[in-house]
Amino acid sequence: MNTYISVTGQNGKVLEIYARNGIIGEPTLRSAFFLRDDTPICLMKNNLVLERRCDDPLNPHFNLLDNWNESHFELRWKESRRSNPVNTLSHSEKQALENEKIDKIIEQWEHRVFLIEGEQGVHVSGVLISDQRILTAGHINFKINATYKVRGTKYSCENVVCEFVSDKCEFAVLKSTELPEYYTRRAELNRGNKFVIMGYPFDVSKPSVSKGIIEGGCVPFYGLPEFETGYSGGPVFNMSGDLTGILIGTSTREQAKAEEEEEKCILSFNTNNLLPGKTYCKIMPYSGIRTFPLFRTERKESWPNFGDSPKMTSQENFVK
Repeated sequence: MNTYISVTGQNGKVLEIYARNGIIGEPTLRSAFFLRDDTPICLMKNNLVLERRCDDPLNPHFNLLDNWNESHFELRWKESRRSNPVNTLSHSEKQALENEKIDKIIEQWEHRVFLIEGEQGVHVSGVLISDQRILTAGHINFKINATYKVRGTKYSCENVVCEFVSDKCEFAVLKSTELPEYYTRRAELNRGNKFVIMGYPFDVSKPSVSKGIIEGGCVPFYGLPEFETGYSGGPVFNMSGDLTGILIGTSTREQAKAEEEEEKCILSFNTNNLLPGKTYCKIMPYSGIRTFPLFRTERKESWPNFGDSPKMTSQENFVK
């Protein structure tokens, strides 16, 4: 079932935006309408200003009230000189700033990106998230409880155990008590956002970095350009260095439409933005992985118990 809201900005722009559990993240709205973090905003429905909550300081959100799915909302913001600055940077200056951001992402994340060895010399990339777990793509025939070798720039393990594989959503979770604990900053992507991917396209000593842009989709997203096979499972970051998802392969507009019809993905819309015959990279967003347990009954897949609750009601025990 598609779960989204229609939002009209005070600039007249109308967007359909993915939402879940009756809330919408403030960063998602800002990203969709290209608003700065310091621009005051409010979300309204039928001239009623909705409550803004800050339970998670990194991801404030709005409560959407009852009957929110596919409903219409209005987003207003306070215009200021700072919210729409005049861009006077030259192309070379913009490129230098972008390269500086990428360098910071490498510094923050390189030691948490791994090469995972599969059978017959096949490998994928993966990222160390929280609770000593590695998140990766699930399409190299991972087997539950089997062990795998992982190699990174700082940590390497001989016996990392596969805890979970989702064939439909194409991701896997591995764990080793030899790995350190980390907190993972997360964020969401939207169409038009630039992203950075890190992984091991080749069997080398350190991960490579490349960049792209989101062209459409939701869960999963589709972006350009497509990447070498070894990048699969590699983390995808926004330009602030927040983890937004992992690369799970490539797809075309035709394949994306077919997957929607066959319900092989949780949710995907805005695929009409994709060009026929063109190959895109396919990204499973972090939010899609975190909400996947909500679909376990329909998908008939056994979601692992990452916390104290056998029904996985506390998803934050998995993704912090």
